[in-house]
Amino acid sequence: MPELLAISITKKDYRARSIARGRSVPLMMEDAMKDSLGSILADVKRQLPGKRLKAHTKLLYNRTPKGATARLVVGEGVPFANVQAKYGTSPTIIRPVHKKHLAIPMNAWARGRQNSVDSLMDYNFAFHPWRNKDKSKGYLLYYGKGTTPMFNLVKQVSVKPSVDLNEVREDMRMTISTAFKNAFTDYDFGYVAIRKGR
Repeated sequence: MPELLAISITKKDYRARSIARGRSVPLMMEDAMKDSLGSILADVKRQLPGKRLKAHTKLLYNRTPKGATARLVVGEGVPFANVQAKYGTSPTIIRPVHKKHLAIPMNAWARGRQNSVDSLMDYNFAFHPWRNKDKSKGYLLYYGKGTTPMFNLVKQVSVKPSVDLNEVREDMRMTISTAFKNAFTDYDFGYVAIRKGR
């Protein structure tokens, strides 16, 4: 998953200001970011579904010659992380690439086996279908002689994002601005640049 959000900060003029021994303005900026952005990261993780997405979501910090950066990485390496966290609230439509239907697991048993086989055909045709009363909702698949539906076969799904990165970006900007005012009283900052990642 590429970096989704980056914030960089520089200062116009701090040469006339005294900095504590062993400290530098970029280091102080990085420390202010680390101290203030933890709650935002926790809030993003709270909104994300699934332990794997949460575990691969983090803030990365870096000092530059004139400032520092903070980058929010959501679900690095996790498939469809960009569906759960995106700029805006418009849903993402997911359709099958090579097959006619998507198999949506309907219970814990089905979810537990979703990643263990490449195709439902690997079950040696152990599933039998039953068309939903509403034909637009596709087929239900039952395993063997069971009466509990395991998968729903559908043509497409619409997934609403869990995290709106526009809101996260604004929260980060305001939080960092306040943190810098507290850390650098009477300092004149040049700009706070917020940009989308790759």
